[in-house]
Order: sequence, then structure tokens, then C-alpha cells
Amino acid sequence: MPRLEDPKHLLRKFVDHHDEAAFRDLVTALTPLVYGVAKRRLSDAQQIEEVCQNVFVALAGKAAALIDHPSPSAWVHRTAALETLKAVRTAATKQRRLAMIENELSTRQHSCEDWTAIRPLAG
Repeated sequence: MPRLEDPKHLLRKFVDHHDEAAFRDLVTALTPLVYGVAKRRLSDAQQIEEVCQNVFVALAGKAAALIDHPSPSAWVHRTAALETLKAVRTAATKQRRLAMIENELSTRQHSCEDWTAIRPLAG
């Protein structure tokens, strides 16, 4: 397997020459880092992939500003950690909302005799 170029050099090529191959190589080089950060806190593969995608979209958007960053890899690591935390919080909020809705539905008095036939299944 050939050695990948330095992320800082790839970032410079992407910004200076709009080199999509350089960005692809940059993503290839940094994906294990981002994936590892996300995998430590998330178990859902779809959430992990979403974190990876969000990080690389952010990297593409901020590439020019990161040219002079001392370590683009460190920026990517921090961004991955923040995106992972955001995913954890979003999942927890969603879970709380579902629990509140289920609780409301189970405690509310319903006049409909067939409510048990139409209420959402607990799962």
C-alpha cells in the first residue's frame, strides 16, 4: 500500500488547485481518525457515518482557513469529537421525547373504545 501524503500538503493542493483527488486522498488519510473518534461513543453505524460525513463537509468548507493551521489533523480530531457529542445529545433528546410521548399516551384517558387497536405499538 503506498504511503499517503501529509494531510497538510493535501489540504494545500485542494485549496490552491481545487484538486478533488487531493481532497479524496485527504479523506482517505483521515477517515480512520474520524471513524475511531465516533466509534468510541456511538454504536450505531448510521450515526458514525453521519459524523464522518459532517466532519468532511466541514473540512471542505473551512479548507482555506485551515491552510495555516498548525495541524489540520488535530482540527479534524476536535471536529469529530464535537460532531460525535452532538450526535449523542441528539439521540438522547430524541429518546427523551419518545418516552414523554409514550408516557402521555399511556396515561391519557381516551374516549375512543377502540383506542387499543389504533395506539402506537410500544417497542
